[in-house]
Amino acid sequence: MGKNMHAIKKIAVIFTVAVASLWGQGASTRGAFPLLGVDARGLSMGGAFTALVQGAPSAYWNPAALAFLKGYDFTGMYAHFGDLPLKGGFAAVAQEDKGYGAGALSWEFIGIKAYDETVKWNENCISYAFAREFSPGIAAGGRLKFLFNRTDIEEADVSGGSADVAFLGVMGAFRFGMVLRDLISRLKWGTGTSESLPPSYQMGASYSLLESRINAELDISGENSMPLADIRLGVEVWPVPDIFALRGGLIHKMSEYDRRNIFSAGFGVRLTQGLGHYNIGYAFVADKEVFGLSHRISVGMSW
Repeated sequence: MGKNMHAIKKIAVIFTVAVASLWGQGASTRGAFPLLGVDARGLSMGGAFTALVQGAPSAYWNPAALAFLKGYDFTGMYAHFGDLPLKGGFAAVAQEDKGYGAGALSWEFIGIKAYDETVKWNENCISYAFAREFSPGIAAGGRLKFLFNRTDIEEADVSGGSADVAFLGVMGAFRFGMVLRDLISRLKWGTGTSESLPPSYQMGASYSLLESRINAELDISGENSMPLADIRLGVEVWPVPDIFALRGGLIHKMSEYDRRNIFSAGFGVRLTQGLGHYNIGYAFVADKEVFGLSHRISVGMSW
């Protein structure tokens, strides 16, 4: 355990230096391909999920967590944003490490349709995430993303790619995760203009009690223009162990131009049938000032 902690500390220092270097890079504001999160479990915990994430949703939250996957995993999610003309979804399938690293294919989309249906805008992200456990309890990974949109707005088409890197350390009930998103990126618009997405980071630590019947995580995140953009807190309790979970979360936005609290809550149901495990999750996110009251429903299967 002592060696693992020493290794985790060394990698944490490396990532911290990398995060600090991002602030000197020039990049566009994130007008396209915003980070809205995926999976009902993670969103119901306020997005404090960099360390606790497991299975296919790791492709988004922390690719390094794929290294600890056993077997195969599938997750699908649908997002409903109340009265807003906005919809979203996510689907991913992941495979355990079979000697060449664990991997996951995923698809995310955000769709916007004007109330009079005269304007449509659909953003898509297709990605491949990969990870490897290079020492017991310590893993690193990354994610390669192809980004593109579909719209009827003239010269507003955009396509490009970006790359993430990630780390996860596990020591018993304690987990520590870090992700650097869009570390390298390039988007090209229909007008011929090219730009980069702003690199961002998220890091967090979690602790589990009573054989993971109670899980809690604290995350921080930011990007080059906002070194500390928000603090996230998530809690998960399993009143019926391995069958039914209750979850809650809070995001405290700290930007000078965006100060607000976002509350979330949800539940999860896990069932076992034969050799497979099935789960259903629901998340309610109260972001009254921007997206209003939104809902996410996830389904998953592992085998």
